[in-house]
Amino acid sequence: MRKTVLFIVLTFSAALYGIVDTESKYSNKLKDNPWLFRLGGGFTQRSGNSQNKQIDLDSVVIYKVSKSQILLANDGSYGFASGQTNTNRFFSYLKYTYEMKENLLSLESFSQIEFDEFKGLLFRGLMGFGVKFFAYADDNYQLVLRVAHMPEYEKYSNGEKGWAQRLSNNIIFSYIGSDIFSGDLVLYYQPRYDRWTDDYRVASELQVSLKIIEHLSFRFSYLVSFDSEPIEGVRSTDSTIKNSLVLEFAM
Repeated sequence: MRKTVLFIVLTFSAALYGIVDTESKYSNKLKDNPWLFRLGGGFTQRSGNSQNKQIDLDSVVIYKVSKSQILLANDGSYGFASGQTNTNRFFSYLKYTYEMKENLLSLESFSQIEFDEFKGLLFRGLMGFGVKFFAYADDNYQLVLRVAHMPEYEKYSNGEKGWAQRLSNNIIFSYIGSDIFSGDLVLYYQPRYDRWTDDYRVASELQVSLKIIEHLSFRFSYLVSFDSEPIEGVRSTDSTIKNSLVLEFAM
């Protein structure tokens, strides 16, 4: 059953995963402007651990000077059904990137905190460091590979808590050849070192953005995530469809 779910996630799906790992496509905008700001908001229909409608807000700030870049991303969701709250989550991510060679190799370090009430996740905090490699890059397309070591601490509502050491791998394919349209496909695989085939997380996200007017665009995203060992009462697989308006400007 797990193999079937994993196959579906990787094959048919392409939040925030894409937001924090597709910043490479903004390099042209950051050549003349050290700051980039994005603010998104929208309405989400979700299935899986939460059957609901929800409101989402996300923000991204990128600062780049010379070969160094800092990214801060935040994402929050509040959902409800029949007058009852059934989604309450928050995610914050900070990353530093040092460019060793343009469009080829970078070093990265990052930290993250996360809360998701209806997955029973009271707190997840992690740090990580790794490399980003451009397998392919031209004026229209980018294929980026990332590998990182990721220690994390988790605390759940059932009392489970503790540290784990994970390997974080992801692949990002981006289309950047148009000022009007862009698209990203992000795939994640995060196993524990000591339980490689038993305890792992997989996520996949497809993002499509369409420019409406200057600084304003429409964004569609479809995210599927899979946890091989959720706590009791929580489903292994979640899917999210998100439609957002995004305000973006550089300065």
